[in-house]
Amino acid sequence: MKCLLDEKINKEFKYELKSSKELQSNDIIPMVSDTMFHIMLGSEKNKKFLCYFLSLVLKRNYQEIYDNIKFIKNEIDNDNYYDAKKTLDLIIKLDGKLYNIEMNNLYRKESLERNIDYAGELYKSDRKRGRNYHYMYVFQINMNNFTFSDRKEVKDIFMLRNESGEILTDKIKIMHIYLPKIREKYYNKEKLDELEKLLLVFNSTKDSELEEIIGDSDIMKEYKEEAQRVSHDYEVIGLYDKELEDKYLKDAIYDDGMEKGMEQGMQEGSRKEKISIAKSLLQNNVSIDIIMNSTGLSKEEIESLNS
Repeated sequence: MKCLLDEKINKEFKYELKSSKELQSNDIIPMVSDTMFHIMLGSEKNKKFLCYFLSLVLKRNYQEIYDNIKFIKNEIDNDNYYDAKKTLDLIIKLDGKLYNIEMNNLYRKESLERNIDYAGELYKSDRKRGRNYHYMYVFQINMNNFTFSDRKEVKDIFMLRNESGEILTDKIKIMHIYLPKIREKYYNKEKLDELEKLLLVFNSTKDSELEEIIGDSDIMKEYKEEAQRVSHDYEVIGLYDKELEDKYLKDAIYDDGMEKGMEQGMQEGSRKEKISIAKSLLQNNVSIDIIMNSTGLSKEEIESLNS
């Protein structure tokens, strides 16, 4: 039986992140940005947007979710099997169940394998606090800025099953939402459901596109107004630019076959590899200070690569 993670990743119709200098006056930073994701979905102030999203995913009453949702700590504690803490994008608790929402903007299968690991850790998180035989219900929602070549669906839900389809447990569910598939449907003028429209609003950057999608939805109008305000906030722009610099760095390390962790990989890499990565980062306008810290090359060595 073929596994999803054996399929080739397809990046067609994916969302590209522009630098803040490229943003026009009314442009909105898309939620595939980690900065935007945490501000617009991961804060108490904006929890109405998260609750509306969950109401569409879970097909539950919005107000019921709003009244009972609880944001919880977004780190998984160490145990004997793990060396370091893991930070998750967003975890909430609702009716005694855990919901983990992840934004996956790095086009790698390793990101999805890491998220499976996170789901397993959350599943046993209550047991680690002393309740030896109690395991948590975990529903992980992955919003992926990529899809797979053989995938036609906008979303998939996975559970533990046997070969005939019988479910072993419903306590671990993993949903994958393929954002580029929704964008493709929109460009092909196919009918969208409310969840698909909301995810387009979360990631559309232009006024004209947003007006067409939003229609009469008050909450989507509120999202647009708040997202436009946030997208031009000085402090948010600083966080966003730093995020893009980090992303360029990770991509460069990965593309050069050095994904051993940013610090360890750069320290162990050969001089030739470091120069290659430094050139790539310079082409993407990453600051010289960050390149120095990441590669160990001197300022003079880096500046000479531009000559």
